[in-house]
Amino acid sequence: MENAIAGFAAGITPTNVDPALQTSAALTLGDGIVAAGGNRHESNLVALWEFRTGSGNEAFDTSGIDPSITLQMQGSYQWLGGYGLDLTNGYAIANNFDSVKLKTFIESTGEYAIEAWVIPANVTQQNANIVGYSGGTARNFTLGQEMYSYEMYNRIDDPDPQSLNGEPFLTTGDSNQELLQSSLQHVVANYDPLVGRSVYINGQLAEDPAAPGISLDPKAPPTSIGNVVWDDNFAFVLGADVAGLNNWDGQVRMVAIHNRTLTPAQVQQNFDVGVGQKFFLLFWVGNHLGEDPLDPKSFILFEVSQFDSYGYLFDTPRFINLDPSWTPTAPIPLERMRIGINGKEALSGQAYASLETTINSSDYDPLLGMQELSPLGTVIALEKSAAADEFFLTFERIGNDTHVFNDPNPPAPPAPTDPAAPVVSDIGFRTFEEINASIASMTGIPVTNNAVDGVYDDYIQQLPTVEAIDAFLPSHQMAIAQLVLTSCSELVDTNPGYFGSFDFGQNEDVAFDSVSKRNQIINPLLTAVANYNGVENLTSQPAQADLRATFGDMGPVDLVSGNNVVLASYDSLIDHMITNCTASAVTTCDDPSRTRQIVKAVCASAVGGAVTLVQ
Repeated sequence: MENAIAGFAAGITPTNVDPALQTSAALTLGDGIVAAGGNRHESNLVALWEFRTGSGNEAFDTSGIDPSITLQMQGSYQWLGGYGLDLTNGYAIANNFDSVKLKTFIESTGEYAIEAWVIPANVTQQNANIVGYSGGTARNFTLGQEMYSYEMYNRIDDPDPQSLNGEPFLTTGDSNQELLQSSLQHVVANYDPLVGRSVYINGQLAEDPAAPGISLDPKAPPTSIGNVVWDDNFAFVLGADVAGLNNWDGQVRMVAIHNRTLTPAQVQQNFDVGVGQKFFLLFWVGNHLGEDPLDPKSFILFEVSQFDSYGYLFDTPRFINLDPSWTPTAPIPLERMRIGINGKEALSGQAYASLETTINSSDYDPLLGMQELSPLGTVIALEKSAAADEFFLTFERIGNDTHVFNDPNPPAPPAPTDPAAPVVSDIGFRTFEEINASIASMTGIPVTNNAVDGVYDDYIQQLPTVEAIDAFLPSHQMAIAQLVLTSCSELVDTNPGYFGSFDFGQNEDVAFDSVSKRNQIINPLLTAVANYNGVENLTSQPAQADLRATFGDMGPVDLVSGNNVVLASYDSLIDHMITNCTASAVTTCDDPSRTRQIVKAVCASAVGGAVTLVQ
């Protein structure tokens, strides 16, 4: 094995920097100055997770406040380069004993702030817990995601039973505002007993669009946390609840808990500092300005961080001189700067390739000893590792030194051909407006119905926009189910005559005790959905007998294969809902209300199936 490795290494040709380039000195991240924490506001910090470990199954609280709250990783997760965790059906949870620290410190002030840098995996997640301090059926606080919105739950001293679960929750707005995005976001959720709750996203307050300047807290007037309300048996958890349910998928780069709210200025301050490990890299360029290499003074300063597992962020380059008495006596041109990595200029991310400026006495600040060159940042691809990659700068002109940059010759375009027409399926799925119109036509409930229109507006982002069959996703089916259930509910509640003389005033076991009664529900639906009306009009339609058996056959139904072998037996939808009724706050058994629920379910199953969706 050693000989094989040595042979492989011997065949690698080292990359030598083109001697024609005008370059700076070269540096690795290890040669830089660590930007340790910037000037974050952390005066009231009680817990902090920066996810610096990079391996293992524990994430450590680095706040320095005892007891340290160590998080144990569960499920599927990955450590990120440049600090962070990537959760995919995984979560991190602390034990109850350590988590009590949060209750103790927060109750001492009656207020707190949850601060997090996160990247949601998508904008379709619902009831997903990002940061929480909770138990099985209640919580002290939770920051969660509901599609395009962040939600904050906070348990307060209030006789309302909902308050034990932190309700009513605060939301950052409906899906039309789309404040939550699948990108790196800084989120701060505040609770103050005098003004209630507020949520800031990337330094900006989530406001009521109807009343700008007012946060969206529905709880008024606010009340105190109280000394006996918060439960000390709860646990702190990231990415789920304590049972591993209500999972949130995404990346979490930093989480902090403060026992005071963050003011707008403090929120902006922490947002400006950013997240992750940062280095100040000083690229010496004095060789182009006549400086003695043994006494270097002139540098290009970059703030550099490992952006993720695949790239580096280079930000806000500045020219600096370490001599406090130095000022440019004549303008020093600096043009078309590029970033190099491991002996060659990077192939992409060259945001400064069009830079043309001069170091001059009017822009150079002698008190700070620097001049900003550009406010831009750019991302350069990681090649070897954060420990091994080496960076340098090149210039087309710096001082009196020049180099003409030639873009590499692009490859010759291939000869034009007349490709065969792509094979496209004749079968697709209806788009969202077609599905909405189809449901309205089948049920008679217009698209302008208030309930239907509200659901449509909420889920329009999830519905298919093209008819291609491979563009149909599970989230589309969930949105269609909500739309169909709403239309069928409106149909049963407002137009029961659609189902002829069916008696909605009877308990379910009486209302469906014969085939003829069941057909009063099934017949109009099959006519509306599949235009059966006694006959099968299309060769590709499901057989009437199969649909009737699925919806309303009395007794077990046999699932039969093509060669008439019984594969399994099942109950029809009506039988299943009659025999499997469990009473709850929203369900009453042996009651006419259950009869209406069953009709709504049969309607939704008929209208929301492939007969409606397939184009």
